[in-house]
Amino acid sequence: MNKKILGLALAGLSVASIAQARFFMGLEGGYSTTNIKETAMKEGKAGFYASAYGPGLITDAFKNGARGYNAALTLGTESFFGNYFGIRSAIFGGYTSTSKKINGLAKEANFIDAGLNFDLLLNFFSNGNSSFGIFGGAEAGYHYWYNKKDFGNLHNQNEVSKHLLDFSGRFGISTLFGGHHRIELLAKVPFTSMGFSSSSEAKLGGLVVPLNVSVGASYKFVF
Repeated sequence: MNKKILGLALAGLSVASIAQARFFMGLEGGYSTTNIKETAMKEGKAGFYASAYGPGLITDAFKNGARGYNAALTLGTESFFGNYFGIRSAIFGGYTSTSKKINGLAKEANFIDAGLNFDLLLNFFSNGNSSFGIFGGAEAGYHYWYNKKDFGNLHNQNEVSKHLLDFSGRFGISTLFGGHHRIELLAKVPFTSMGFSSSSEAKLGGLVVPLNVSVGASYKFVF
C-alpha cells in the first residue's frame, strides 16, 4: 500500500511538473570582449584537446580584449516545481563582433554563434504571475570565425581554425511580469575550450583561440 501511495504521489508530481512546462522565445544581447588565449594544443601533434581557463580570464578580457557587441535569438522551455525552483533549456543562434587596434590598425573579430544552454532558476519572490530571482547554468557554444584571416596577433593561420567550440558558465538575475514577460541581466564566461588537430593543421580550435566574455540583457516571451 505504501509503495502504491508513493507511486501515485510521484506520478502526480510528474504530471504537475509537466503541466508547468512552458515554451519561450526571445532576444538577448549586450557587450562582449574577445581575448586571445593559448590552449593545450601542441604544434604538429594530432589529437583532441581540452583547455581550461580560470577567473583571470575576466580581468584579461576587459583589460586587454577586443570590444564590441553580441546578439542572439533563443528558443526553449522552462519548468517550475512549485513557485520557487525551476529548470530551463534553450537553443540559440546569433552574432558577435568585436574590434581592437593592433599596430595602429583596427582589427575586427566576427563570429556566427550557435549552441544550447541549461539553467537552474531560483525565485526569491513569486505569486504565480510575477517573480524575481536568480539563475545559473552552463552553455555549449559553437562559433564560426569567418574573418579569422583579417585579425592580427595569431600564430600561423593553419594552426588556428575558423571552427571553435567552448563551454561557458552563465549567471544573472531574472524577473517575470504579467505571467509572460521575462527580463534578465546576465553574464557569460568561458571556462573550457575544445580542440582537434591533425599533424598539419587545426580542425577545431587551435594553438590559440578567441574567447568571448559577455554581459548583457535578454527579453523572453513565455507562452
